[in-house]
Amino acid sequence: MTVRLATLADIPAMLEYAQIAYSHSNYNGLPYNAVITRRTFKGAMLDKDSRTWISTQGNRVVGLLIGQVGPHPWSAAMCATDLVFVAKAGGAGLLRAFMAWCKARKVARIDMGVSQGDPSGRIDRLYQKVGMTRTGGMYYWQENMK
Repeated sequence: MTVRLATLADIPAMLEYAQIAYSHSNYNGLPYNAVITRRTFKGAMLDKDSRTWISTQGNRVVGLLIGQVGPHPWSAAMCATDLVFVAKAGGAGLLRAFMAWCKARKVARIDMGVSQGDPSGRIDRLYQKVGMTRTGGMYYWQENMK
């Protein structure tokens, strides 16, 4: 298993993994669009305030985290969040890489979302393992567009 920053050459493998991961997310009621996904990946890789990490096994992408840093809207502190964080494998390494980048950027707070079911508590344990605290829950609404 390898965790590293993604490159533009990784986008085809990322797209293959993203479509599978998307089908298991709570966003799967919205139509998947590979063109928009490719544009999002490329934009995140070129944005100075974003980074994209992947976990790989051989030539296959098995995890993906896109992180963003920016000013908090009510404070002078810098904050960070994930745009995408999905991992069949390598999730802890992806999260540690993101947190290290945030610390180097003097980020005061990191907020992470959960966009998939977690009946076994795997995601909760991962976040707790790296020192994060659960605060409430996340709710969503979507129009059925299928």
